[in-house]
Amino acid sequence: MTLSHLEIVEDLNKFGPPCDDWEKLQKILDDLWRDGNPSQAIPELLAVFARYPADEDGCGVFWSILHGLETLTGYETHLLRSVQISPSEFGVMMLGRIRNANIATIGSVSVVSVLRATSESKTACERVRKVANRFASSG
Repeated sequence: MTLSHLEIVEDLNKFGPPCDDWEKLQKILDDLWRDGNPSQAIPELLAVFARYPADEDGCGVFWSILHGLETLTGYETHLLRSVQISPSEFGVMMLGRIRNANIATIGSVSVVSVLRATSESKTACERVRKVANRFASSG
């Protein structure tokens, strides 16, 4: 049975703690890319990182999300907003990768300033703050 785009996004939105069925998440991602509209689910893909802010890579599935997002046009603004609202290790790593590609701003916002703010955030967990600090200090 082929799921509609809305059904796929709904499944993606439902996936979160305490679910550790990473094969299920990978299937949802496969369905999303097969559907041909992954750009329409950028916020939902980033929200997966927010639901697992640190110390988790989904048995490698989060790397699939990261690499998939990096192929999409316009994900950067959503990423910036996601990290500002709900900092996650993978979101911060993506900002760090952008910085390492010598991209200083997203829109008019400094990537380093967001990384620094995240490294000092009282709402971000310690691991996320450390990763943000490492990227803010590098280069």
